[in-house]
Amino acid sequence: MEKRTGYQKIKCNVSDCTHNRLEDSTCRLETIQVCPCGSKTTTDPLKDTACASYEYAHLQRSERYD
Repeated sequence: MEKRTGYQKIKCNVSDCTHNRLEDSTCRLETIQVCPCGSKTTTDPLKDTACASYEYAHLQRSERYD
C-alpha cells in the first residue's frame, strides 16, 4: 500500500458492491465510512464493524461493468 496521504488504496473482496472493481478487488471510492455493527462490542472486528459505504449492485457477476 502506498504510504503517502491521498494515495492509499482500499482493497475489498465484496463482489456484489457497486464500488468494487472485480479485476483487482479495489474499491473505487476515495474514502469509505466504517460503522459499528449492533450495540455490543466484541474482540472480533468482523462482528464489530462494517462498511457503511456498501451499495448492492443488483447485477449478476457476469453483468458487472468497469
